[in-house]
Amino acid sequence: MLANSSIRLLVVDDDQILRKSLAQFLELHGKQVMAVDSAVAARKALDHESFDAFVFDVGLPDGRGHALVEPQRAARTLMISAQPGFEGERPAHGARCIGKPLDLSVLNRLIDELTACA
Repeated sequence: MLANSSIRLLVVDDDQILRKSLAQFLELHGKQVMAVDSAVAARKALDHESFDAFVFDVGLPDGRGHALVEPQRAARTLMISAQPGFEGERPAHGARCIGKPLDLSVLNRLIDELTACA
């Protein structure tokens, strides 16, 4: 299990307020966060950095968050969306899903679960 301060996250959401709020909350809970606003920026980060877990918004201005989920990272990925009925689905190679508005304590717990075996 990784210590919280060792958990490196990539957060991808085009909503600036939500993205910054998520990053601040997760950093306050001891995680290292890189937060970006698009699929293009996410791909650049994925090409140059390593991460323990991922939080991808489904609807991005330049693509779908699902496209960022590759089989080797699906078990460590949370998809977030404001689409009704989204929570509980298992799209994109079995990634977990959580609906907006987000319960940040639930999000933090799910990230801890995703990284427990890392």
